[in-house]
Amino acid sequence: MQAMEMKYLRKVKGITRMHRVRNDLIWEDIGIEPLQDFIEKRQLSWWGHLNRMNHERPARKVWEAKVTGKRRRGRPVTTWDKQMGKIIGERGQTWERARKMTANKKEWSKFVYEGRIGYNQHYYDFLQPPKMSIILEASIHHRYGLSSTIKTIIDYW
Repeated sequence: MQAMEMKYLRKVKGITRMHRVRNDLIWEDIGIEPLQDFIEKRQLSWWGHLNRMNHERPARKVWEAKVTGKRRRGRPVTTWDKQMGKIIGERGQTWERARKMTANKKEWSKFVYEGRIGYNQHYYDFLQPPKMSIILEASIHHRYGLSSTIKTIIDYW
């Protein structure tokens, strides 16, 4: 999905893979969020709504229903609950804590749309890679047998 999205965005910007421009720079330049992040936010929003829903509502009954019978051979099916557990875990929460959090709409909304875990905690930074430094060392040999060394530290994100 991300490959299709980036192919489209690169065409919009007129940038090819040969330009060697990073995906996050293209998203930042266009001013949109990645499609995967948008979908995850919408899924989390609906999950919170389902958890607050009355148990008698049809959508809640379908969500809580269990399929009986034997499943076919092959790779196990990724269920919606497993996918939601994965997304919640990537955001630094447990399933139980997230379920309790859904009762408070404001707190849940902050968790979903701003990436906040609670009222008093800072933003959870998903896309920021760790800061890295490179130390470049170059030796210069002079004409008269003298040599000197230059060290430079380059910080980048």
